[in-house]
Amino acid sequence: MNSPLVSVCIVTFNHEEYIRECVTSVIAQADDVNIEILIGDDRSEDSTQSILEDMAAQYPETIRYYRNATRLGPVGNYLSLTEKAHGKFVAHLDGDDLWLPGKLVSQLRFLDQYPDCPAVYTNAFTILDDGSSLGLFNNPLKERFGIADLVARGNFLCHSSVLYRATLKEGILALPAPFIDYRIHLYYARHGDVGYLNEALVKYRVNS
Repeated sequence: MNSPLVSVCIVTFNHEEYIRECVTSVIAQADDVNIEILIGDDRSEDSTQSILEDMAAQYPETIRYYRNATRLGPVGNYLSLTEKAHGKFVAHLDGDDLWLPGKLVSQLRFLDQYPDCPAVYTNAFTILDDGSSLGLFNNPLKERFGIADLVARGNFLCHSSVLYRATLKEGILALPAPFIDYRIHLYYARHGDVGYLNEALVKYRVNS
């Protein structure tokens, strides 16, 4: 495998109804961006394992599938994948969410335009289990947010939309666990304004 530009880290547990669509949506990004897909299966008890083994066999140059030896929990699973990422940029995605075409290209263009931005998020469509739409994750927002904005507004960013510079990876691995995604948003913002694309490039599944 060539050195990837983007490492996509997918955490999953008992996502048999969603995981194939999730991974397929990421594979579609590979037409435009050199990616590796790291999938951490936290010992799913349904057919998630067999689905992912099949997909890893189908895309051996792109997918690296890990079934944890013991259950790590959401944060432990997240950190385990982060540690294994080799890309210049890192993206995270929950196994019940999915991406829309052009997501990574749009975010990479933004980070190239703003080299002082440590990370960039996008808006998202919120959907139900059956894929039906509920609406947008956020109303229109400004293009960049500082740490003061994040403290004032709280946790308003969709974590399945993030793309960040891998130079920040070690700091994430050093965060004391357990933590929620808001802690990571604040960590990025300590290193510069985080970017935001108002285009909805993710489908975020609510109460799956």
